Amino acid sequence: MKLLLALAICLALTELGVRAITTTNSETGVRMFGKVALLPYRPEPQAAYASWENAQRSTYLVPDRELGWSIKPNGRSGALTASAAGLRGAPGGAPSASVPAGKIRLSVYGDSFTHGDGVALEDTWAVQLERLRADVEVLNFGVPAYAADQALLRFRRDGRRFAAQVHILAIWPEDLVRNLSVARFYLAPGGNLSSSKPRFVLGPGGALVLVNSPVLAREEFLDSLLQKRVAPVLALDYWYREDEQSFPPYYHLHGLRAALSVHNAYQRQQTRRRLYFEPEGEALQLAAAIAAAFRDEVEALGARAYVALIPMRELVHEQASGAFPLAGLLRSHAIEVLDFAPAFASRAGEAGIGSLYLPDGHLTALGNRLIAEEIARGLAPQLERLALTSAPGSAR
Repeated sequence: MKLLLALAICLALTELGVRAITTTNSETGVRMFGKVALLPYRPEPQAAYASWENAQRSTYLVPDRELGWSIKPNGRSGALTASAAGLRGAPGGAPSASVPAGKIRLSVYGDSFTHGDGVALEDTWAVQLERLRADVEVLNFGVPAYAADQALLRFRRDGRRFAAQVHILAIWPEDLVRNLSVARFYLAPGGNLSSSKPRFVLGPGGALVLVNSPVLAREEFLDSLLQKRVAPVLALDYWYREDEQSFPPYYHLHGLRAALSVHNAYQRQQTRRRLYFEPEGEALQLAAAIAAAFRDEVEALGARAYVALIPMRELVHEQASGAFPLAGLLRSHAIEVLDFAPAFASRAGEAGIGSLYLPDGHLTALGNRLIAEEIARGLAPQLERLALTSAPGSAR
């Protein structure tokens, strides 16, 4: 009897403790146990509608029916500014459609690591590359939270409007799993509620087939999040699982719900890691197909294509050792690769990993500079050849 009483007291204290430290994400209404979203992964209706409306009023990152979201032309949010073309840069200006005389133009595409989250404009690797070579102009088409599929689509719609001799698609390991998602909320529960995204699936013969384009409209997207009427396209979202949407009666026991949620989050993290390293898996095969399409389409313009691999803080040494299979897979498809991991691992050994990465995992000004240096070094022969043809008076 005493044992049962003690057990009941322990359970009651656990329940009270978990309830006390459980919070609500102010933007999504999702219940959180520390940094872990509690099951089921379903936002509060009021928060979901408010998040959608807030996205419509955004002054920098705005909804986009073709890309999911993009940067507003001449947008501004705090220190962030965009050009008239919707590229990160000084407000007001817009690049010319043709390459300026005497310049070599590089157009770069990717996620927040290309956009330069966490650092001032002058500290992004795009701008630092321009400082390293006065004859280089860099157009930064990077957009926060993008996957490689969105970067390819941004090249197709926006990048091709501006001539460039070199186009670079930058891929961060997380982009591999983002490519598999349709609604970012299910990839990162508790996160973005403002839009779904397009994605590619591999069709017959490895062909890229675009789905969810244009992206889900307001009511269909919100009804899906709230489990009122789930859009059929979510069946193609790798991270959407029906069993994570139900609320069984035992979830009223907060301690048990928190424990199950922590375990589920751990399982998801293990799945992420498997996808990073599984050569024949969908994530790596799809990334390779996207990179190959980027190369083919850039070369069709008469330009040179590169895929740049930006190392993840937690994977720097594995990427540098060659254990991360993406670099080898891309090279097996005859794709030119700029792999920054060896340089990052070496610099981390000298100055510490914290010199290259901010606490949230994005790059410091020094990390951005290292990428600029590696691009300048890796592309030096190509840039020198282009410099000869872009010089005033040269035959073009």
